[in-house]
Amino acid sequence: CLFANCPGSRRRLAELSQQLMRVADDATSVEDNVTVPAVPEVPAVPAVPPEANIALVCACVGLLAFIVLAVALRPRQPTGKPGKLDEEQPATRSVLWVCMLTGLNVPYGFAVAAQGLLIAPLEAERLWPRSHSTALGAMAALAGAAQLVGPQAGYWSDIYGSSLGRRRPMLMMSVALTCSLTCALWWLSARQLPALYMVAFLLQQLSLNVILSTQAGLVPDL
Repeated sequence: CLFANCPGSRRRLAELSQQLMRVADDATSVEDNVTVPAVPEVPAVPAVPPEANIALVCACVGLLAFIVLAVALRPRQPTGKPGKLDEEQPATRSVLWVCMLTGLNVPYGFAVAAQGLLIAPLEAERLWPRSHSTALGAMAALAGAAQLVGPQAGYWSDIYGSSLGRRRPMLMMSVALTCSLTCALWWLSARQLPALYMVAFLLQQLSLNVILSTQAGLVPDL
């Protein structure tokens, strides 16, 4: 400002201004050419819905019920041979009685159909997003392999002896265990634990097949 009226000072100021502008332009071009490496995104931890905690509690309750039933209805005198039918049997059974006896097939059918057609494909996409087709095939293979327990479950129900008979204790224990494992599947899915989900899925299918085999033997007995 002191040398604003001097021609040499004004010229010097103009040169300095041009140099500063060139330096600023060079810095801008350098920033444009510099490639900043992309920071990899850290996968967010999935939030567990409050309903999953309810599923965990139900799974624990079902498991506790299974343990209590297994202890209370344990076999008293395992013979190792199929039991004999009672000599005194009613001559006829009402239609309502037969429907109530076979009514367990209704929830069994709904559970298997819903899980196979709807839940299993969705869970495969959720837990294995990059290989959901392979995961779904593995689940189908586990469900098929679990059916091999059927003959052995039927034999167990033949030789089982307790205060409630042979079939009913195994039905009660299997239903409690199935409910526990079903709730456990819900919680494991919410927690994003695919390996444990597969293990629980196999155990659930085994328990379901024990129910089916035992119930199939209950009908001709009664």
